[in-house]
Order: sequence, then C-alpha cells, then structure tokens
Amino acid sequence: MKDLDRERLLRILEVLGIGVVVTGAIVVPNLLVALAPVLGAKANMKRRHAYHLARYARQRRWIGIRETQGGLEYFLTEKGHSRWQTLQLTQPLKTEKWDRKWRVVIFDIPDRLKKVRDHLRWVLRQAGFTQLQESVWLTPWECLHYLDVVRNLFGIGLYVRLITATHIEGEDALLRKFHLEP
Repeated sequence: MKDLDRERLLRILEVLGIGVVVTGAIVVPNLLVALAPVLGAKANMKRRHAYHLARYARQRRWIGIRETQGGLEYFLTEKGHSRWQTLQLTQPLKTEKWDRKWRVVIFDIPDRLKKVRDHLRWVLRQAGFTQLQESVWLTPWECLHYLDVVRNLFGIGLYVRLITATHIEGEDALLRKFHLEP
C-alpha cells in the first residue's frame, strides 16, 4: 500500500476511532469521497480510487456499515480499532526540538511470542527508531507514552524497558543519522 493511501486509511480509521460517526445516504464506494475534506484529499478524488480504498478497509473488516433511519452509518469495528492503533504507532515520533537525551528501548521477549517480537521491531522501525542490536533500539525523541501504548497493545509490558541516556558511544554517527545538531 502506498504511503498516501496508508495515510488516508489512517485518517478514516482515526475519524471513526475517536467516535465520530459518519451518517448519510451515501453508498460504500463514496465513503472516501464524502470524507475527502477530513482526509486532506481533493474533493474530486477519483471514484475508482475511493472505491478501492473503501473496499480494502471493508474486506479487512476495519469499518462496518449499518442502516439507520437517517441513512447509512459507518463505524469502526474492533479489528479496525486495533488496526487504527497499530497505524498510529507507525507515525514518526519526531518532535520540534531535541532535548539532548537518547531513548534506548531494550526488550527480551520469549520465543513463544516471536510474532509479537517481530511486529514490535517493525513498529519501532516505522516510528523512526534505529536498531543498535537485535533487541536494542534507539531514538532521540520522547517515547514513554508511545512505549506504554505499545506495551499495552501487544501485552509485553514485562519484557520491554526504556533507558534515557545523555551520552552514547558513537554519538556523532547517530546525530548525523537523525539529522541533529551536535
């Protein structure tokens, strides 16, 4: 899936995830067209493209539709809520100004949770962390809240720790990697 499509789907899930219910007499292929202003897309988004994105979300059971007196009501399913949370976790953590502290995430997740461990690595990479060792990841950005959400979502609170450091050996290369001033 292209980044732009992923971003649009995230916005759809976000709109539905925060409790905004979209109602009206519109049919499924027009869902994204109706939400175009919210999605940051042009109002004249191609109908075919809108249809494919809506179908993609419905096939994966991320959004549901029910008939009401006012028309159709679109809602976020439980699976969609989980996907929304995961997509939120893949957004970069970068903040306005670096506080000159490094955040080191370490984990020792048992082999019986290998899929969760691999998914955690993927989520950290998507959020802009860099891998120092197999189970050691680093970012210069504040991530405690982010890490709490990840721990709770994946059920791995016992296995993941956060270290905040003011200096790391080989810092110059890391500063260049994250485009930070020394």
